[in-house]
Amino acid sequence: MIDQALQKRVQTYLDLAELSRNDHSVVTIHDFRVSSRNLLAVEPLLRCVSETSQWKKIIRKYLKSLSQLRDTQVLHGNLSGLAQFDTLLLEQMKHSLEEWRTISKNIADLHFQNKLNDS
Repeated sequence: MIDQALQKRVQTYLDLAELSRNDHSVVTIHDFRVSSRNLLAVEPLLRCVSETSQWKKIIRKYLKSLSQLRDTQVLHGNLSGLAQFDTLLLEQMKHSLEEWRTISKNIADLHFQNKLNDS
């Protein structure tokens, strides 16, 4: 039962990692960040029986890199229609997306999946 719950979290994370490479929508970015946090939430349990530090660092890196993009998306949604903010927010969002596109090329690659499966 615990194994199935963990596998579901892992699969959700991997599916959303794949999706987030090309889909940068508010919903996808939000869902991917949530799945990252869900997987990190069970890491202390896994650490008791196996090595988790390598994949934990990777997930945290991706989660951190998406924080600025997500914050900008939320601000843009809340401040839409205010012309003085639109230009600045769109510029920041473009910059954050460029960074994410560079980072996300290797997200959940085979090396990462092997580290995750080994734990």
